[in-house]
Amino acid sequence: MSSISLAPEVISSIRIEIGNLQVFIDTLKKEERALIEGEIDDLQTCATIKSKLINNFTTFNLMFREHMCDQGLEFDAINLDNSLPDQSESKVVWQEFIKFASIAREMNDSNRLIISALIHHNQCAFAALHCAAEKISIYDPKGQIYA
Repeated sequence: MSSISLAPEVISSIRIEIGNLQVFIDTLKKEERALIEGEIDDLQTCATIKSKLINNFTTFNLMFREHMCDQGLEFDAINLDNSLPDQSESKVVWQEFIKFASIAREMNDSNRLIISALIHHNQCAFAALHCAAEKISIYDPKGQIYA
């Protein structure tokens, strides 16, 4: 496999995205805490930050794919890693980026599972309350049910 190199401005952009991924990971940690503790206001703040970061990631992805296309390369994270020279700045930065992206993906999946569990719990609670509301009985002073 031939060896390639990333342009200095691309390496710089990847470093910026590593910083954004670290902020994203911190936000996911805050989101997890807010989900567990039921802090709804904190969830809104996390969602706003995540939305902005996802827009940044999308812009970076488009720029990076364009750079790869300009070099006549098709983007594939594994092949890119294998194509970068060992011990090169490009490879070190790329592997760090992949590491943080993987951590973010795992944390996001974990939060998704927490959200799914909370939704399921709320749906069950709502169903129980809804069922109970249909069977309301009123008792007289002697404990007999009014019909």
